[in-house]
Order: sequence, then structure tokens, then C-alpha cells
Amino acid sequence: MKKFLRIESWLLIIPFLLLLIEKFLFSNSALDFHLHDTYFVISGFHFGIVILLFCWILYLCHFSLRARKSGNKKILAAHVNATLLLLIFFFIFNFIVPGWTNAPMKPRQYYDYSSWQSFYQYDGTSIFFTVLILAFIVIQLLFILYTIIRLIF
Repeated sequence: MKKFLRIESWLLIIPFLLLLIEKFLFSNSALDFHLHDTYFVISGFHFGIVILLFCWILYLCHFSLRARKSGNKKILAAHVNATLLLLIFFFIFNFIVPGWTNAPMKPRQYYDYSSWQSFYQYDGTSIFFTVLILAFIVIQLLFILYTIIRLIF
């Protein structure tokens, strides 16, 4: 049991728990976003499945580095902690905060194009959420690059 509960195992446990919480407590939630001229609505559960599959890939990267004994433990621990912390922030900001307040980061179900001011409705919360997403992407790309370099050399 001790070998299973290494730090990279939390990449499987925490996203799975967040997915279960989202499925049973927020079953009718959705992730809405607008790109260029298309409005996307994705079920929160399906978005959670994609995140869970991505975490499986990250777990396999950690596992392969540990099997070859080529990964720096501090870098691996920092990656797991940053990834899990950002996933928990995403969960809180996407599912819990909009339910408590009338958050302007949650778009309406339609856009009124007659007065195109929709980009000005977002406040500091949306900017913070965007910075978290960019940090998450950069951290994951750096870790995948680190894994490739450590496995090749």
C-alpha cells in the first residue's frame, strides 16, 4: 500500500474525487465558453473525464520517470502539487463560486449582438481564472518536455 500512495498517485485520486463530487452534487452543471463566433457548452462531467484522462497521462509520465530512476524528486513533487492545486482552484471557480454568487464570469446563454459589449462584462475573477489556465498549460508543457528530455538522455 505504501508504494501506491506515492505523490504521483494523488494525480489519480484527487481528479477522481473531484469528478465524483461534480457528478453527484453538481449534476446539471456545464462549462460554457465562447470562441470567436461559436458558443460551446460542455457538460461538467465530460470535462472532468477529459481532465481525468489527462491526469492518467501525467501519472504515466511520473511512473516512467520513477521506473528509470531518472526524475528529480523535487521537480516531480512540485509538478504534482502545482497540478493538483490548480485543478482544485478550477473546480472551486467553475462549480462552487458561480452557484453562490451571481458571478459575471458565467456567460449568458445567448449574446445580444446589437450592443456588442460582451467583452467588458468580465471582471478580475475572470482574469484570475484565465491566468490560472495559462499557468496550468505552461506547467504541463514544461513537465512533458522535462519527461521527454529525461527519458531520451
